Amino acid sequence: MNRFLDKTKKLLVRETLALLDVVCGLEKISLDLGENLQTYSNKELNKSWNIFTNPKIHNKNNFCYLVHGLQNSISRIKQFLFIYEKGGWNDAHYFNLLENPLEINKKKLISASVVNTSHIKTYGELGLIIKSPFENILHTCISDNGTDFTNPEGVLKNSQKIILPIGNLIKQSCENNSYNEVVLTGETKNGKVEVVGFWINTFEDGEPIDRDGADKLSFFAKNYDLPLIKFVRNIDDLQDKLFKILDNIKNKNYYSLAINESEKKLLMDCTAGNFRIIDENLKETKLDLETAKEIELRTLNLLENLANSWEKALL
Repeated sequence: MNRFLDKTKKLLVRETLALLDVVCGLEKISLDLGENLQTYSNKELNKSWNIFTNPKIHNKNNFCYLVHGLQNSISRIKQFLFIYEKGGWNDAHYFNLLENPLEINKKKLISASVVNTSHIKTYGELGLIIKSPFENILHTCISDNGTDFTNPEGVLKNSQKIILPIGNLIKQSCENNSYNEVVLTGETKNGKVEVVGFWINTFEDGEPIDRDGADKLSFFAKNYDLPLIKFVRNIDDLQDKLFKILDNIKNKNYYSLAINESEKKLLMDCTAGNFRIIDENLKETKLDLETAKEIELRTLNLLENLANSWEKALL
């Protein structure tokens, strides 16, 4: 594959990433914690988690960072959708870190990932590089853990402190071909989570995938005198994900659609035929079947056209 993509292929990648972000299969989460039966001493774990490198002296051939992916508005609505039925949404738990990144230590629960030279799998296309006291780590998982971020008090109270050594965490998430998850709390008596840098995903030629978000983080990096690290995005798996989503829709599996209507970002929940719109203010509107099916068909056509474009581009 020629990774130095032309403008047409870059546009195709961006369109695919956008659709992967907004058309999602709502599958049951498998809580695979990895080797959760094996225990390690605090001394072993502390030593293991003391290997992070300094992003101010970034070495692309030898680095290890704890990173937090930043949510866009659609991600926030999706998060709301997942917990809507529980009635557990509390806006006090939400911080817009794309506007105020240094507020991360105010979050009672933080989802992060460990990336290093051999494993760069991230949630989203940009975010923060963070530093944390070891004691702030609640648990780790070799894939997305499905933590209930709407109930931080309950998670903090019931945390089992299942923590893998970093080497084991990365090795198993590599085998699982996914980003790992490290759940932390923003502040304890041992200290606060700190922002020590920013990161963005790029194409091979260095062009940011999310240009608007990259501009914001570039501004913050200069303003706070912190490094901005670029990771090259692996795009090899995008086509497979696209076809999996197509199968989800055609087979009527649970899924949701994010749509733009009058320049507003909306999420349509299609689970079990329960069509409803949720807007950025998290207000719900029921949809009649005819309107819902029209939106559904339009989105399916977009996905199929995109899939055909992938085949023609031979990415």
